[in-house]
Amino acid sequence: MFKNSFVNRFGVVFLLIALFFTIGMVSPVQAGEIRVLLNDKALAAEVQPVLVGDRVLVPLRVIAENLGADIRWDDNTRMVTVLRGDNNVQLSMNDNTARRNGTPVSLDTLPMIVNGRTLVPLRFVSETLGARADWNAAERTVRLTASPIRLTVSAAASLKDALDELITMYQEKRPVVRITPNYAASGALQRQIEEGAPADMFISAAKRNMDILQEKGLLIEGTRTDLLGNTLVLVGRQGLRGVGGFNELVAGTVRRIGVGDPGSVPAGLYARESLTAQGLWDRLQPKFVFGNSVRQVLAWVEAGDADAGFVYLSDAKIAPNVSVLATAPPGSHSPIVYPAAALRRSQEPFAARDFLDFLRSAQADAVFERYGFAVIN
Repeated sequence: MFKNSFVNRFGVVFLLIALFFTIGMVSPVQAGEIRVLLNDKALAAEVQPVLVGDRVLVPLRVIAENLGADIRWDDNTRMVTVLRGDNNVQLSMNDNTARRNGTPVSLDTLPMIVNGRTLVPLRFVSETLGARADWNAAERTVRLTASPIRLTVSAAASLKDALDELITMYQEKRPVVRITPNYAASGALQRQIEEGAPADMFISAAKRNMDILQEKGLLIEGTRTDLLGNTLVLVGRQGLRGVGGFNELVAGTVRRIGVGDPGSVPAGLYARESLTAQGLWDRLQPKFVFGNSVRQVLAWVEAGDADAGFVYLSDAKIAPNVSVLATAPPGSHSPIVYPAAALRRSQEPFAARDFLDFLRSAQADAVFERYGFAVIN
């Protein structure tokens, strides 16, 4: 009896020890942090890469999004879909074969889920997302190298200072993306896009310009959003006296008034609406000098080439040599709204949408508000 009891107990202990070592051998996590660098900049991920034997598994979402891809998770099928350009990659958690545009792609290790995040073999990243992937075991570092993703953002001239700052911030966050801004009057940008000029995103200072592009099917459906508001103000050159409101513009001390061309510059259109509502547009016509953008009008007033001009509050805030004389009366012009959208001809639609999402973040809101814009939630 004692012998049988001893054997039974020994057998149980042996099984527990064997089970312990088996679990230890298949456990994917090995000690020590693993860094992921994309073009030599560290990526911050919610989960760490892990080692399975000599294979490195890396977090898919953060890498895919930084490489301009869209990633979607189906909880019912436990399948990940990665969209990048013309590539459609589907990956199941229970299969070591992914499919790229329907063609099988073998994985050397099964993907896994850690803390709700999908991890995939490093080689899968290089084969499906177009990035070179290298693993340095001694440094415990994954190095990803990718060609730049280039975006062109056509934006209203009044956005220049705020958007330049935000582009720098975004490129720090997405080290592969390189954004080229194209600033001009919204009407001029609208016509450029209609004529086929390369652009991935459009931010207008008026709804009508975006409306025209939307009617022609030139926007990516579902991306249009009202991003910002602004305030129309009258500014004066240094030393201008005796002008405290719109009515004083008829005085002889004011000889030249800068106004954006109402046909292409939204600020000029808002100025015409406001002055017409106050019965001043026709009376002031001989004094008007029409500019091709709101920033040109601002430059004229700063240089003293115009005594006064109509610009946005956001423009006045970055010009120390002008003073705000008056604000357009409430209701005297159409609401000032800056709509934004990704464009259908974009070669990088997911990167464009990602940048648009960033422009709607709390981080971007703080920058826009500092420059005098009103954030539309």
